[in-house]
Amino acid sequence: MSERDELAEIIRAIDGPATLGGLEVADGLLAAGYRKPRTITTVEELDALKPDAVVRSFMEVIYERTFSFRTPNKPYWQSPGNELPTASS
Repeated sequence: MSERDELAEIIRAIDGPATLGGLEVADGLLAAGYRKPRTITTVEELDALKPDAVVRSFMEVIYERTFSFRTPNKPYWQSPGNELPTASS
């Protein structure tokens, strides 16, 4: 099932089948930038995220991908208010 179809199914379940068919609303949400959250399960997936990516840990802490000046090729993660970045592994 495509992301569009999955989103339309959720819309129909909440608002009923008459909601613009659900697909039009799903198209609008996708065009506006909606993306289904995904779960990162490996360090490699975490390190492959783009600079400035934001993740939420299982403990509900938010981290932003950043780099250390000492090791510019290795991604680090920093939470708001914390001056010390954390390495992925």
